Amino acid sequence: MKIPWNKQPRFGYRWFILLFAAMLSAAPARASLILMVQSTSAFSPSTGNLVDVDLINSGPGAVTIGGFFLEVTTADAFVTFTGATVSTASPYIFAGNSGDVASSFPFVTSSAGQTLDASDFYATFGSGTLVASGATVGLAELSFDLAAGDANPTATFSLTPYPSNSLSDQNGSTVNIDTFTSGTVTITRNTAPEPSSVLLLLAALPVVALRKHFIRLTLRRSSQRP
Repeated sequence: MKIPWNKQPRFGYRWFILLFAAMLSAAPARASLILMVQSTSAFSPSTGNLVDVDLINSGPGAVTIGGFFLEVTTADAFVTFTGATVSTASPYIFAGNSGDVASSFPFVTSSAGQTLDASDFYATFGSGTLVASGATVGLAELSFDLAAGDANPTATFSLTPYPSNSLSDQNGSTVNIDTFTSGTVTITRNTAPEPSSVLLLLAALPVVALRKHFIRLTLRRSSQRP
């Protein structure tokens, strides 16, 4: 007896569903990357303040990074970025394998101001640093000065979107950055007197003491008169 087509087992359809599900389960887990400027505090005025820029892989997959371009900006005119190094609190992403060091390239490619540009790459072509799920690596330690008179309670250090901030893998292909997180600098105004004011105060102290001594001496003599 012939079975109607709509009653026949759909083996082909079922195999397709199973095959599709297997392909999804076999696909590698993708990394989710966060580029973050840490937050800090500074006095106005002050010099040589430091803050780190980190790369965080929130998972679930790992990712290989072969190079990066970094740009941090601020709208606070009292802030001046003066430089950057790889002396980050978190392990530097290319520690021991910096292409800038191997090739004598400058790490910072901008002048002092409200914008800082830096870049580096893995020293061995076709290789990179594996950033595991849950790992945090450092990209740069920024240094900045804060001029006197900054009345702002905070300053924001922002990350310029792609392509100013970008990552690449070991083959030079772009690696997506999922989240850009700005940093906040909490500013405290330095109310300590200027050195000139302190010197004037110190110079006035002997005069004040001498005047008090003269007044006491005058009162003593007056009380001894008949």
